[in-house]
Amino acid sequence: TKPAVNSIIAELLSLYSIRANSPDLREKSAEFITKFIKMLRSDSSLNEPRFFENYNPFTGTPSVHSGRKEFFNFSVIDVIIKYLVGIRVEKEKIIFDPFPFKVDEFYIENILIRGVDIKAARMKDEIAIWINNHKFSSILGKPIVIWF
Repeated sequence: TKPAVNSIIAELLSLYSIRANSPDLREKSAEFITKFIKMLRSDSSLNEPRFFENYNPFTGTPSVHSGRKEFFNFSVIDVIIKYLVGIRVEKEKIIFDPFPFKVDEFYIENILIRGVDIKAARMKDEIAIWINNHKFSSILGKPIVIWF
């Protein structure tokens, strides 16, 4: 399988779970994305994600035929930012809505969207987003919407 194909599957599953307003599908999507990201490393570590261009669809082992170990596709990063971190940009708003990944915490900063400086964090079930250093807080499952 190709990581770009798995990114498309992750994107479609995640989008459908949002449109269907289904907590169960959001959980399944987070599970799929976690397995997908773990597959990107032969040691299943999430500390240093990188991946090969192709994988055996039955065993998940990397195929080194292309000779590239450090190939990294933007679509994978997109899925991580949109669903694990939870930052999605729509026409006139930013939605901060992390999916229920089995992650205790994260912190990301230096995100620039339409001239707006953004930081985001999750600590267990608490989520926070800073827009130009102004903090907005909520809990996991209750999105924060910032209108432009």
